[in-house]
Amino acid sequence: MNHNPGFLDQRMAVEWVRDNIAKFGGHLSRITLFGQSAGAASVDSYAYTWAHNPIVSGLIMESGAAGFGKPLPANNADKWYAVSKSLGCGDAATPSSDLLSCMQKKNITNLLRAKGSTTFKPTVDNITGFSNYPDLAKAGNFTQIPLLIGNNDFETGL
Repeated sequence: MNHNPGFLDQRMAVEWVRDNIAKFGGHLSRITLFGQSAGAASVDSYAYTWAHNPIVSGLIMESGAAGFGKPLPANNADKWYAVSKSLGCGDAATPSSDLLSCMQKKNITNLLRAKGSTTFKPTVDNITGFSNYPDLAKAGNFTQIPLLIGNNDFETGL
């Protein structure tokens, strides 16, 4: 089971660009994926997940990397079920299709209120989120395309 649907959304967006870029005067061979901070971590994750079929021809990562150098959590399900339960949609015992259908009908304001300060991060599923990025990197198990990487000076200072 994939626990990181946002990464699959990212892939679907890249596929859409691939399928439609010519209609906008673009070139398939010049698609570059860019991200900053959490977006850079997402781009880095993409490089591992789609190592053998990246579609894109380049990556740009600004101020971030997969997992930000920390192990990914094994699971975020407890956070998800806490939010879904607070909205009256059920918990781990509720059939997932019923729970998802209920959550999809909720107003965004109520969803955000129920979420509060809870943060959801990628988790290990060994499909789109991995526990061993350093080992994957050492073994060269990432897409072999050009990468531009950097960070902002004094980024955390406002």
